[in-house]
Amino acid sequence: IDVVDSHPLDQRLQAIDLTTGDLAWATHVTAPLSTSVLATAGGILFCGDTFMPLPYIVDGDIEEMMASLKRLPKMSLENLIPGHGDVVLRGEIDSSVKSNLNYLTEIRKAVRQAHRRKYPLDLLDEVSIEDAGKSRILIGGMADQLHRINLSALYKHYYDEEPQGSEVYYEER
Repeated sequence: IDVVDSHPLDQRLQAIDLTTGDLAWATHVTAPLSTSVLATAGGILFCGDTFMPLPYIVDGDIEEMMASLKRLPKMSLENLIPGHGDVVLRGEIDSSVKSNLNYLTEIRKAVRQAHRRKYPLDLLDEVSIEDAGKSRILIGGMADQLHRINLSALYKHYYDEEPQGSEVYYEER
């Protein structure tokens, strides 16, 4: 596997299997210097921000992230070592990936439902992290804040505008 800088302006990286030429995985980094490294001898993926206890999609594409997550269980890994959170052991990889895919599916549904409303931010504010299948105590208690950021960023990604709230929403802030 060779790591190729595929989008220098976005700082996205891909791992290409040199034997087959197939895409093995791709990062969706949240910082310019984030990277992932696969230690093939030990089956360990040092995945940086590519895999976190709560997916963070602000600077990436949800569809690409979901496709990359779906590849992880097929890689016969022993461990995932995320940039944030606990090491994910072999027996936990499938369920952890499913949990992240479920989270992304749920927030995608919520954003699409919110877009049908006059004030989408009001509805997005009601979508708790628990509604999306995750715990608010993840990532040192920052999960709820990151969840809110994910919802707004995904809305903006899909509809190219910030979600708007009603007067009631802003009065409660």
